[in-house]
Amino acid sequence: MLKQFLLMPMMLVIASGHGGAESWRFAVTGDSYGTPFTYDENCVNTLILGELAEEMLDRDVECLLFPGDLVMGDSCSYDMETQLLTWRAALQPLYDAGVKVYPVRGNHDDDSGLAPWHNVFSGDYALPQNGPAGEENLTFSAPHKNALFIGLDQYIKLHRINQDWLDATLAQNAAPHIFVFAHEPAFSVAHDDCMGFFPEERDVFWRSIANAGGRTYFCTHDHFYNHARIDDLDGDPDNDLHQFVVGTAGSIQWHFWNDVYDGDNGDNNPVLVKHVHPRYGYLLAEVDGPTVTLTFMGRHTQDLSLPGQYEPYDLWSYTVEPALNVLWPNGAEHLTAGSTQTIRWNTSPFAQVGAVLIQFSADGGSSWTTLTISQNSGSYPWIIEGDIQSEQCLIHIAAVEKPDICDTSDAPFTVFHCRTALPADLNGDCYVNMQDLAVLAAEWLRCGNPFDPMCSD
Repeated sequence: MLKQFLLMPMMLVIASGHGGAESWRFAVTGDSYGTPFTYDENCVNTLILGELAEEMLDRDVECLLFPGDLVMGDSCSYDMETQLLTWRAALQPLYDAGVKVYPVRGNHDDDSGLAPWHNVFSGDYALPQNGPAGEENLTFSAPHKNALFIGLDQYIKLHRINQDWLDATLAQNAAPHIFVFAHEPAFSVAHDDCMGFFPEERDVFWRSIANAGGRTYFCTHDHFYNHARIDDLDGDPDNDLHQFVVGTAGSIQWHFWNDVYDGDNGDNNPVLVKHVHPRYGYLLAEVDGPTVTLTFMGRHTQDLSLPGQYEPYDLWSYTVEPALNVLWPNGAEHLTAGSTQTIRWNTSPFAQVGAVLIQFSADGGSSWTTLTISQNSGSYPWIIEGDIQSEQCLIHIAAVEKPDICDTSDAPFTVFHCRTALPADLNGDCYVNMQDLAVLAAEWLRCGNPFDPMCSD
């Protein structure tokens, strides 16, 4: 009785269903492989996948994000393509109903090379082909109503993602809601083989989501449900991103967690919100205008001989506030005085920003110089004055009519000028480093290999 009383508010949220014309739903779950046993077919837990598909159809889900480990891979006696086809067939009711199904690879799906994946996810089952070169059908973005889904592959570059592509995708986004997903957690829970292997790159990745207005990151890899608020230590929990591990789609190998986020967390502090284990299930997301409500729906029993019923075990919601985000320069850049640079920013549609005021500081924000009042186009060509020399530069952008909607570079950047020409400085940044070597290599390849001395501009 107590459990039913505590869960009643959650039930009311789920039962409310369609909270208005803009209300719609998607689901997240992953890790559906298992060892051969009564309910497996070709090393895929088709019983749980079938239940989940039926559940999602009953909830009018429009999209399914599946962050990897669809199948067991090379540890299974069946070949990879057979396993993937079995997974796809188990979710065929979703495909038939027009639900958008977006899987990304997990570490087990990385076995046997790329051919099985591309063979199975082709034709009508192909994923968006807008990923970076070499990651087509693996990394992608998919707009849906007032949201943008971004699926990331972490196995072309192990434990990492293509940050340049992600930055460009986020910079072009105009949707108020951003939902990023990949297989491995950004912050280690049970597995230490995750994005925490490269903490500096992980932190850049994490900040890029926050700077673009995202509030969530979905992953699997660990076989349980774990919801953590990643405290950025700025004293404001309402702007923290949340990590959701939803490895609950069928694997019978449940993982143990010691209740400590003991990986390399950088300048962040993961704080547990909810841990559910063991429990098959999925994360149900309802998007209603600027508000997103996330509910973990868990199977009422682990006895698979009984029909599954799914009930709420965790509930969290947030509302996207009107926001403006400085994208570039946003900290640590080195810019040359006298050069022309493009200041970039974005605003959430709920902000309804017309004109923006762009200001520059060379003394860490003690004083400001107005660069321009510009239309909210997202970019402004900035000609940097030639006499600036400072390591404490910042950009501040604010809505003219709503100055509280504003943002400043996350950290200082440097503006400098060269006093002496450096022959090996090929990109003109007054440094001789690997970037100049990259320019040399690109020119060398442009002019043939071996190099053609007669090659001209």
